[in-house]
Amino acid sequence: MIFLPVFFVFLLNLPFFSQEPKKANFLALGMALFQIVVVAGGFLNSFEFIAKFVGTHFSLVFLLDKVSLLILLVTGLISFSACLIGEKAFNSDKTRFYFFNLILLDIAALNGLALTSDIFTLYIYIEATTIISFILIALNKEIRALEGAFKYVVMTTCATMLFLSAIGIVMMITGSTSFDAIKAGLASSGTINSVISSELPFSTAMNSTVLKFALGLFLIGLFIKGGIVPFHGWVADAYGSAPTPVSLMLAGAVTKAGGIYSLVRIVHYIFPFKSAIGIAILIVGTISIVVGALAAMGQKELKRMLAFSSVSQTGYILLGIGTGTDLGLAGALFHYFNHSILKAALFSNSAALESSIGHSNISEINGQGSKMPVTAFTSIVASMSTAGVPPLSGFWSKLVIVIALWKAGFFFFSVVAVLASILTLAYMLGFQKRAFFLKPPENSPEIKEASLEINFPAIAFCLVTICIGLLFPYVVGTIILPVDKIL
Repeated sequence: MIFLPVFFVFLLNLPFFSQEPKKANFLALGMALFQIVVVAGGFLNSFEFIAKFVGTHFSLVFLLDKVSLLILLVTGLISFSACLIGEKAFNSDKTRFYFFNLILLDIAALNGLALTSDIFTLYIYIEATTIISFILIALNKEIRALEGAFKYVVMTTCATMLFLSAIGIVMMITGSTSFDAIKAGLASSGTINSVISSELPFSTAMNSTVLKFALGLFLIGLFIKGGIVPFHGWVADAYGSAPTPVSLMLAGAVTKAGGIYSLVRIVHYIFPFKSAIGIAILIVGTISIVVGALAAMGQKELKRMLAFSSVSQTGYILLGIGTGTDLGLAGALFHYFNHSILKAALFSNSAALESSIGHSNISEINGQGSKMPVTAFTSIVASMSTAGVPPLSGFWSKLVIVIALWKAGFFFFSVVAVLASILTLAYMLGFQKRAFFLKPPENSPEIKEASLEINFPAIAFCLVTICIGLLFPYVVGTIILPVDKIL
């Protein structure tokens, strides 16, 4: 899953191999589909044998648990969707060929991020996704795209310095960058006395203070990577100016894996969870929910609205993580999955509107989307699920997070989480009304439904959110209740 996409890119760019976008798209779609089948089909049950074999011969150590499987599945689903839409999104064959090459590299980096068990290697894969995303945002070489890419790379470079500094501090104290070695050292009687390194650079008390500082650097760096308030300034410009399949990839996979997944690993797997950490994450998550929702309400362009909506919905994931409980973590991971597929569906709707109408400016659609019944239906379902309307899956993941907050005694945060869903419903309904329920102007041009390639991701993900919502009792019994086995 890490080396195969890179091999495909190498193969596509050999001198004797014609650089055709159709071949590149075939390999990218095939890789994404292969990943979906392997993960969803449970074919990684023999992973321990594979990991031991590779680890013995290549000195690599992998980590695979339920969280890793979730990231692998989401990466496959989002990459498959981006490839389908990408076939129609670019006018130049050369640009299209580059796009599919970069998607393959992105798949490899995201898979490596999900499977690594070393914090420095985690940093390398995060930076690989950052560089690839920077190129993808500016792929069309338009002024707005170049500006969005520049803001993205400046902000994420700051995050890189913070993250790398934190790794250096942790390695200086523990003598290792392995997840398990750091975890074992930090868990030993609450001190660092029995870590790998026998000669510590600081006193025990100083080590504790320095480690708290390192954790703070980790948190700020990952908040920037994840586009969390107050470090969300780059999100709307990057998502809004990038080609739509790139926006889909960023919102559904890249920022969530680089920011949120890494946060789960560091806060719940490596560092011992402390109440102070949880409170900080809860506060940041709550601010992100409210600020993102209010900002989304004022947007006139669909992709910018979805960008701020992504900031808001990521805040819900942070609330689940911040509870520090198994139920809260389960809700966070459940909402992680829901948010990824719903944002992919909504960005597919944006691509459909751009394909049929020529733009996705909310204030200028004026009901022309009513002539696109498939796009209208999938957009309504995805919007209502994002807003937490029952019985769709988005309602259940939010409900699990709210219950976890209430049971943990965080009553204020649970109330804000519920009330903020009303804001989400408000801007989603506003978009639906302007796009699909107004009477189109009499002199409006003839509008046709978008092609199946563009609509397929939205159709598939809406069916998923409906089925999960209706079958939630089964989901509870198989996923939510045995959450203690997740990590």
